[in-house]
Amino acid sequence: MEELSLLVTLTAPTLIGISETWLVDDDNDMIHLPSDNFIHKPRINKKGGGVGFFISDVFNYELVDISIKFFTFEYLVLKLHFYNHIFYCCVIYRPPDTLISSFNEEISILLTLILKRSKTIFLLGDFNIDLLKSADSLSPTHIFYSTLLSFNLLPTIFLPTRVTPNCSSIIDNIFTNFPLINSTSFVISYDISDHF
Repeated sequence: MEELSLLVTLTAPTLIGISETWLVDDDNDMIHLPSDNFIHKPRINKKGGGVGFFISDVFNYELVDISIKFFTFEYLVLKLHFYNHIFYCCVIYRPPDTLISSFNEEISILLTLILKRSKTIFLLGDFNIDLLKSADSLSPTHIFYSTLLSFNLLPTIFLPTRVTPNCSSIIDNIFTNFPLINSTSFVISYDISDHF
């Protein structure tokens, strides 16, 4: 946690989505970053998983209750107010042992529900689907990518987010339908987990 606190101090992000928090319900008091609010949704009845957000005080926010239990991923949705803009931000964790085809069906349901509420969405997290393998039009990765494109969601990360001695992959990403004209996405190579 000290490493994350240092990283936040150096970069001053306004929103951080975290997947695989490994937290339980009563762990809220353990997590503190400078001037941030922390909310999370732990995995129920099983170790690991969980998702959360650190939210800067620059945002007014509401936790959005979608009230649907999905079986292929864990998620948390926020409605963020920033000046006169409202947008939704959703953090996802898809365990690697779930079927991508089932995930594509479920994520389509979630995105449909969110986009009924707002035109602007940011979908971020650990999808455990390697975008470097999307060239084959019949691959599950390509179908995942096409699913997100059907909602006008484009990736913002194009460099590997997980690197091992044997391979590199882009399994973590931020997808959005918001035009990012004057912004830059990048991967911070910071060794606080097995992903960047």
